[in-house]
Amino acid sequence: MSHRFLLALLIGLPCLGLAQGVNGGFETLSSNGIPTGWSIADPSGAATTKDAHIGKVAAKAWVYKNYESGTWINWLDPAAGNASEVTGYYKYQGDKSECEKAVVSYMLGARNAEGKIDTLAFGDAELKISKDYRKFSLSVSSTGNGSPEFASIQLQPKGHCNIHGATNCCFLFIDDIVLAGSTSLSTEPDPVAPDAPAKSVEEPAMEVETVDPATNPEAVPAEGKGADAVPVERAGADLRQVAERRRHGAGEQEGRDEAGAALAAVASDEAEQGEG
Repeated sequence: MSHRFLLALLIGLPCLGLAQGVNGGFETLSSNGIPTGWSIADPSGAATTKDAHIGKVAAKAWVYKNYESGTWINWLDPAAGNASEVTGYYKYQGDKSECEKAVVSYMLGARNAEGKIDTLAFGDAELKISKDYRKFSLSVSSTGNGSPEFASIQLQPKGHCNIHGATNCCFLFIDDIVLAGSTSLSTEPDPVAPDAPAKSVEEPAMEVETVDPATNPEAVPAEGKGADAVPVERAGADLRQVAERRRHGAGEQEGRDEAGAALAAVASDEAEQGEG
């Protein structure tokens, strides 16, 4: 959707009643001479014309002030304006070096809670340069869910006039627009994705350090208090002496023998206490 079309929607919708028919032949005129149901978003670049495909009146729009363009818009009640296809006839006169493709756009829309416009269905057709009237057609596709509050049709040429110094260029003529079919819309809100299941987290395994009492006697805990603690405390003292001797140059085998003797002494003391 072009920015100009969106701007016209935001400005024009609150002020206009919705037409019950498209008046696609532009033959029924209001008191100001504008076809009933239609409005001109930029009067400097649009007007009615007698150069019609069929009948006496057609819509005409052109590019002016180098690249500004006139725009025709029709606001329709969705009951009458809901369509799946839009057809009509056009001719588009101008130089290919100046004129981009003209655009016919259709939209079903509604206002959201914030007052902005949600597009529920949309379709457009690009129109090439043509000296004579030819048929155009566009298909409408659903783009959202909800109940439409209006339908809208926009007609707009595009181009740049300053290449040949012309004041106006790229003249678009539109006539005999017909709406056909109906676009089906779901009134249900968009589905919400379910929450992802919680991931299980494995706790890291605890590392258990094995302590060698011969090399780290300080790590040997005392068990209990009083008489029961004497053998263990004595073993700790003896083992500390062994460790001290090893640090001062005692042989490795000698250290193992002394450590074994200290532990054997502790076992002997425990046996004597048991007999007592």
